[in-house]
Amino acid sequence: MKMILKGIMVLFFSVSICLAQTNSKQQSDFPFETGKALRNQGPAIGNEFPLVDYLSLDWQLIPVETLKDKTLVINIWYVGCKGCKQEEPFLSKLTELFKKNDEILFLSYSMSHEDKTRKHFDKTGDFGYKTMLMNRNEVENKFNVVSSPTHFIIKNGILLEKFTHPIAYESIFNWYQNRILEISKL
Repeated sequence: MKMILKGIMVLFFSVSICLAQTNSKQQSDFPFETGKALRNQGPAIGNEFPLVDYLSLDWQLIPVETLKDKTLVINIWYVGCKGCKQEEPFLSKLTELFKKNDEILFLSYSMSHEDKTRKHFDKTGDFGYKTMLMNRNEVENKFNVVSSPTHFIIKNGILLEKFTHPIAYESIFNWYQNRILEISKL
């Protein structure tokens, strides 16, 4: 009985994802779409991104006024996410490439508890993004995101790119780096 119920749940989830993708009216610039990409997460591309004052993991207040004139590169993740772990070296490399550009700000939102996030960083080191204190419910409600890793690129408060997929291959990394450059020059 448990096996049958589990099979029905897997089938329902698969059909739900396919229907969500089929009904999505947005076209992706992301050239590496997979059947698991959830394009309907987050605000619609071209809309204002929900920015507020944030408190970082290192207890630094980041006022919303300092974010509006920047290119924001946002990563939503959680400790234990396999794809999130795979992309950490690529995210570190990315932040290193842009570290001298004050107009681009890298922010991460861990959907894990603050203590778990701190333990993860103590063990592995961070990946160069400034990590914000927000719990899973806040992330889900504020950004309409339930899957990780999810990435957003925002310019002047407007969402211009989004995708749910790990940056875990050189081809995706190169596309993402170029996309950040393109958007930052707008």
